[in-house]
Amino acid sequence: MTLYCTSNIFQLSRMDTLPTVAPDIIARLRSGDEAAFATVYASYYHQLCYFVGSIVKCRHTAEEVVQDVLTKVWLHRAQIDPDKPFAHWVRTIARNATFDHLKKIARDRSLQNEVWHAVQFHKGQPADSAIHFKEYHRLYQQAISILPPQQQKVFTLSRTHALTHDEIALELGISANTVRNHMAAALVAVRRYFKTHAGCWLPLLLVLICS
Repeated sequence: MTLYCTSNIFQLSRMDTLPTVAPDIIARLRSGDEAAFATVYASYYHQLCYFVGSIVKCRHTAEEVVQDVLTKVWLHRAQIDPDKPFAHWVRTIARNATFDHLKKIARDRSLQNEVWHAVQFHKGQPADSAIHFKEYHRLYQQAISILPPQQQKVFTLSRTHALTHDEIALELGISANTVRNHMAAALVAVRRYFKTHAGCWLPLLLVLICS
């Protein structure tokens, strides 16, 4: 089976606009028809690359992740449920593959450096990963410091102490639902702070997974 690479991935629509593939094509793919797979590949490749690229900020990495996603579509084609939206199944595989890559970044210093360089290139600034990580971490601490007290407690217990929502609820004497609400509000506030002071929110994601 041959995989086909294309380019210009950052000029296309978001992944939530994946095109509809005809049911007969999906049925043929499920039965192992390589021509049907080639049709799906050509239909989805660009949008998937745009989605992954918007997160990892690196064309080469995005293409590698998407190759992996579409390979999984082929290898796990027997799992396709004809009664459920095919695009949703592919989106789930793509999201999982992207987050798996981010977890690899958290474990691999060379990958961290690669992404920091990509972020700085995206912002048009010189790339020095160590310096910029310190700056982003400082912004992260500042963002937390201006949260309302209860949000700050919830956020810190979750991100710094790795407590679950139920554990935080027990610790603070509040309901798990209240914890979820505080956490959601805190994440919105911290992300907004990063967009205002760092120019984009991707560095926040890297601080969260690398700290």
